[in-house]
Amino acid sequence: MIIEKLRVIHAKYHLSEGNVSALTKTAQLITKKWQQAVCKSSIESEVKVLEQNQYRIDIVDIENNSLSHCPIIGEHLTLNRLN
Repeated sequence: MIIEKLRVIHAKYHLSEGNVSALTKTAQLITKKWQQAVCKSSIESEVKVLEQNQYRIDIVDIENNSLSHCPIIGEHLTLNRLN
């Protein structure tokens, strides 16, 4: 479900070209929409890794013990999923 939602949202909002500002805003929008679509009772978003830094994991599925992190840089999307 998590990956499928990301594919749908990415296809809807993805820009194939644009300036850095437009691509950054689009990447932020895709991440936010993805998090809103999949976060339910056992799935959390923007989970802080350590109190000492600002690094966060996009989605943590507590029930299935998995993490999903999707850095979108420019027009490239990479999904990292750890179980």
